[in-house]
Amino acid sequence: MDNDTELRVTPAEEWQPKTTVVQLPSGRVVRLRQNVSLLDCLERGQVPDPLVKLVMDTVQGAPMSAIQDDPALMAQYLNWLAEKMIVEPMIWDGKGKQPKGSISAAAFREMLPDDDRVAIANFATQGVTALLGPFREE
Repeated sequence: MDNDTELRVTPAEEWQPKTTVVQLPSGRVVRLRQNVSLLDCLERGQVPDPLVKLVMDTVQGAPMSAIQDDPALMAQYLNWLAEKMIVEPMIWDGKGKQPKGSISAAAFREMLPDDDRVAIANFATQGVTALLGPFREE
């Protein structure tokens, strides 16, 4: 770096997570994080105990075949991942007073169709092309 170049501190608003507004198969529109670091979730203890091994396997690139044999585990994983990915509407975790305009995690899980859960999981692992692919015309 030459002496004529002055460094500028990156402002806090530029540290916000990048998001994308997408329409889910149900027609609902949500704002999703463009990425969720599963390693950070593990480090912070944000992964429910039954999902730790599955998330560790996912980080290491292992196939997701084990989850297909356990529908309850698959549902828990898809719900957890969707809650991590969705920025808006805000999903309230039940702690403290419910923020205005948020949906409770219980209501969210009850109302989110399976196709939407799978679409969000695909987005989390494959990016925006996972949501656009099925809707593109040749």
